[in-house]
Amino acid sequence: ISGKRSRAKLLAIWSMASAPSIPAGSPKSPRVELTIQHGYILENYAPKRFDMPPDMSAKLQGIFARSPNPYAQSKTSFEPATGVIEQRLRGKARIIVGIDESGRGNWAGPLTAAAVAYDGENPHPIFKQLRDSKSYNAIELKQAYGCLVAAHVPLGIGIVTAAEINRGMNLDVANRLAFTRALDNLIEANPSLAIDCVLIDGANITLTDPKFRVEQVPQGERHSMAIAAASVAATFTQHSALCDLGKQFPGLGFEDHHGAGNKDHEARIRRNGLTPAHRTTFAPIKRLQLELGPSVDV
Repeated sequence: ISGKRSRAKLLAIWSMASAPSIPAGSPKSPRVELTIQHGYILENYAPKRFDMPPDMSAKLQGIFARSPNPYAQSKTSFEPATGVIEQRLRGKARIIVGIDESGRGNWAGPLTAAAVAYDGENPHPIFKQLRDSKSYNAIELKQAYGCLVAAHVPLGIGIVTAAEINRGMNLDVANRLAFTRALDNLIEANPSLAIDCVLIDGANITLTDPKFRVEQVPQGERHSMAIAAASVAATFTQHSALCDLGKQFPGLGFEDHHGAGNKDHEARIRRNGLTPAHRTTFAPIKRLQLELGPSVDV
């Protein structure tokens, strides 16, 4: 998918090669096409309306109060991002773009990245309330993404499909490509945005052919408000895509585990078979494919 396409147009397409005719949506179908458009996501997942209260900071603090997420990792922070990176860049960089990904190690679905622009001279209050997306439950994640949209925060989405990964693409390469597509998508949707610095979550992945000053930030969701916002946008988009896959392939539980590798996902594969959305180059999926046989043309 070209990252140059408008954010208002196509954001993601899963398109597999043609195969023998099988009813669309069948769990055994060897062909799946899933299109996600920005407007579609807003209509189906983001709040229809969000009235900004006079005291927005206090209101958001109530919305995003600490609450446990059973899937959060022990290293996950339940506090808003500290913003120490943005403070360090104050006076040196006005427009700061944070980039993060979701779904890198999943067994199924796309690797999704988001790029979110932060204005250091006129920051929106929403940035002070956001935290690592892994700390949100499903309702909070939807609210957080809805607030980003309602605040008209510039953002872009980039994905690398399971089909691309299945063609032998290295995960680090896929990660860089998703980051690049997200940044391209942000720029395409906001051509007048004068970016001064790009912050990327993690210490090992950077952009391909970067055109801007780029900094890698380990545990970026904790220390950068822009990266925390990107983590929210990337995770919400990835989860939304997997919820749609759950409708196309009922019984696989995509709407519950969002493509992550775990015992529940494995048990569902054993009962229902693999799908074109699974990453067949991943060792656990390879093993299951050998055990179960070609239950579907993936």
